[in-house]
Amino acid sequence: MKNLSRAYNRHMKHVKFIKRVKKWFSTGGERWDGERNFYMNLTLKGKHHTFLKTTGRPCNCDMCTYLKYERKSKGEIKKIIMEGLE
Repeated sequence: MKNLSRAYNRHMKHVKFIKRVKKWFSTGGERWDGERNFYMNLTLKGKHHTFLKTTGRPCNCDMCTYLKYERKSKGEIKKIIMEGLE
């Protein structure tokens, strides 16, 4: 019996790579569409921007990062818990 999850993982890796490439080349209004499409096709073939294949988040811009949130420190959480016990 074949392990079908390996094929599924390979497929999802390729899908995520395509999403990353499209997100990377979607910005940059100063580039021409022909030039953008040329480099996007080279990247999909694995000959340009090879770091996009192995990285989860290509950069730290607002478009590539998830929503930021404020996390309470452990000291504040312990303080709230101790006040609730008293």
